[in-house]
Amino acid sequence: MSTSLVLSGFYFCVLTLALAHDGRGFDDSNSVDSNASPGFTQEFYKKAFSFAPYIGMFTNFTLQDMTNWVNDIVAWQEPLELKQNFPYYISGYDFDNRPIVIVEFGQYKIRELLEKGPRDVENLEKYIQKAGVNVLISMTPRNSSRKDVREISAILDIAGFQYSQGIHVPTLEFARKLTVQYGPLLNVGVDKVVIVNANYIGDVFFQLLRPLLGQLLERVELYGTKKSKWTVMLRRDFPIESLPHWYGGNKDYKPVRMFG
Repeated sequence: MSTSLVLSGFYFCVLTLALAHDGRGFDDSNSVDSNASPGFTQEFYKKAFSFAPYIGMFTNFTLQDMTNWVNDIVAWQEPLELKQNFPYYISGYDFDNRPIVIVEFGQYKIRELLEKGPRDVENLEKYIQKAGVNVLISMTPRNSSRKDVREISAILDIAGFQYSQGIHVPTLEFARKLTVQYGPLLNVGVDKVVIVNANYIGDVFFQLLRPLLGQLLERVELYGTKKSKWTVMLRRDFPIESLPHWYGGNKDYKPVRMFG
């Protein structure tokens, strides 16, 4: 399963930074002026910078470099196609106030996008980075002076994952690349990953990436298509009010925020 592919997409979520406590977020219209400050405090950027050693692309960054990068990724307007074809949502929070990110990855058409060309691949990588920032924004209000939440939990649903993606070499290479690039940060920024609806192809894909997951592997739980089994485990590990009813939660469930 391409666990690392999705988790790499949320690598920036672990930067649980202190936003200004005025409730300010980002306009869903994505009409952010690239020359304007997104409204983060200086502490926000300093904390982002503290994670630079875990990410190769930030190795030689200064604090100003990190500030500029954060502002640029926030200002970037993702193509509508990406938003429509790669949705995700903040389901709620776990028992330790970590955000629960749900990705219905089995519906993602990674291969189809990769085959379009380098520009589309570049946009997907940027979309993944911005997804992390979006998760971060939803997470920050849960921070408190007593505990700084620095991890996320994730539920990956791979129902529908296609054989054609599992054997596609560029898709496998893309997943491997992201795993290598963001693996160290994933090891410190992810508390738990629950994978559900793993079919044979998804399981094989996951096994191929096992050597690259490192310590994160200890926090991955993999379940098959027997819903009666994994819904019990989800209700054990997460507050019922933070789960959609189709994952064992309440019927009146509403996500914290949806993207896409």
